[in-house]
Amino acid sequence: MFVDLALLNLIAAESRDSWNEAGVRATVTYGPTTDKPAAWLVLEHSGRIGQLTVWVSGEAEMDLERAVGLA
Repeated sequence: MFVDLALLNLIAAESRDSWNEAGVRATVTYGPTTDKPAAWLVLEHSGRIGQLTVWVSGEAEMDLERAVGLA
């Protein structure tokens, strides 16, 4: 299985307007070139940060955290 990491950019582009209206900030970042490249989509809203990391192998991981400095 091979995942095209550029799909994260497409998802972010298609959703950006509705996310902006909801106050959600989105960024897509590509990791370094390795034998198993990855990219991640980070969503930030109301002191919460969600990150979806996707590898070209098809593996994925999701994290949700409270922003540093918030109670």
